[in-house]
Amino acid sequence: MFNVIQKTSAIVTISAIVAIFGAITPIRAANTATISVSSATGSHTVGEEFSVGIVADGGGQNMSVYKASVSVSNLTVVSLTKGSVSMCTTDPSTPSLSFSCGSTGDGVGTITVYTLVVKGTNAGTATISLSGGQVVSSGDEPANILSSVSGGSYTIAAAPVIPDPIPDTPTTPDVPATNPADTTPTTPSTTKKTTTPSSATTATPAATTPAATAETPAVMTETPVPATAEAPVLVAPTMPDSEKKFQKEIKKISASSETTILLNSDQAVVANIQDKKSLTNLTFKGISKPNSLVTVYVFSTLITKSVTTDAEGKWSITVSDGIEAGVHKAYALSTTATETTKAADELTFQVDPEKAYATPIVIQNDWSSGLLQNPWFWSSVALLLGLLLLGFFLYRNRKIDLKMTGRAQGSTPATITATPISTFTSTAPPISTPTPETENPVVDNNNDINHFN
Repeated sequence: MFNVIQKTSAIVTISAIVAIFGAITPIRAANTATISVSSATGSHTVGEEFSVGIVADGGGQNMSVYKASVSVSNLTVVSLTKGSVSMCTTDPSTPSLSFSCGSTGDGVGTITVYTLVVKGTNAGTATISLSGGQVVSSGDEPANILSSVSGGSYTIAAAPVIPDPIPDTPTTPDVPATNPADTTPTTPSTTKKTTTPSSATTATPAATTPAATAETPAVMTETPVPATAEAPVLVAPTMPDSEKKFQKEIKKISASSETTILLNSDQAVVANIQDKKSLTNLTFKGISKPNSLVTVYVFSTLITKSVTTDAEGKWSITVSDGIEAGVHKAYALSTTATETTKAADELTFQVDPEKAYATPIVIQNDWSSGLLQNPWFWSSVALLLGLLLLGFFLYRNRKIDLKMTGRAQGSTPATITATPISTFTSTAPPISTPTPETENPVVDNNNDINHFN
């Protein structure tokens, strides 16, 4: 009977654990959506402009939210035109091309998030990379239905070299040489009439004129002007949109004391976004390396903004997106042409829409907020409770044979037996009281005692 109760208890406990796991594991919609680059391949020359599109395809399901991180390599972004999306919490812009947008109605078929006009920077291979994507289905039970993301790859050839035109060299017309001896008039001695030929009628024979020496034409040379090196396009690093994965990745980035991040809520505005009071126009500012790209990531809801520092390294970003009440974190990354570093300290702050104010705070037990939101934590708690209940049941129904033997005052041993718990019996012979020794009476045969009277 005891074994049957044990087996029944184990089955009930395992069933409870399975039920708890089933309750915390939601049924997900089919992952059929994709985010990709239209015109994903092609051959172009350096400086040639061409267009590409970032598109989302629901794969037969309706879509409401589109989200991805986008970066380019060996390409210069000329312009960006937003497509059939609205209500962007992360608005695509240059140089940061990442986006998080929604649509007013159900997105059906293929949705163009935005169109880029780019041009090749150098000869070689150019790429457009997508990562961290998300497509949320519309309906009563929205879910991430993204199946895959894919970028584009392009071959960039060197631009053809067009030779500079050779300027025409002006030629000097040949002037016949004049022999001074031929210009002297002669007077014949045999004639009576002397005729002096005029200089206009005197011709110089070509045979007696030495040939004119041809002059070497002057060669016009131009001093080449060195080409101005185009400033490199700084692109923010692609980071995960999950805060847990983000914190794992940011640990791999070196911290730099040159980059700082502060919060200013003097211009904050209270807004009602999705029936929740939030604060907008929060300003993040600080310093970093001059002419570097600073990217701010705000959690718990991911907001990403980038700005280029000035010549002194100062930067400032005003977030127009609504940040709801509660505790949030902000991180700052600095990107240069050679490296990406992070601010030495992250910024934890408390948003209070009722007071229209946000202030930095220090969280002593920050680990607990993330732990309580982790479903694996609650699964582990449920499993531990089940094991404790099973152990308690087995403990209450255990059998203990405990036997203790000792000696009482006499020579017969005493025995104490416990079986089961809390039930004790003892057996021992009655304790015998020793008989006191009898003293022998003193006999006074000579009646000596009386002598002391």
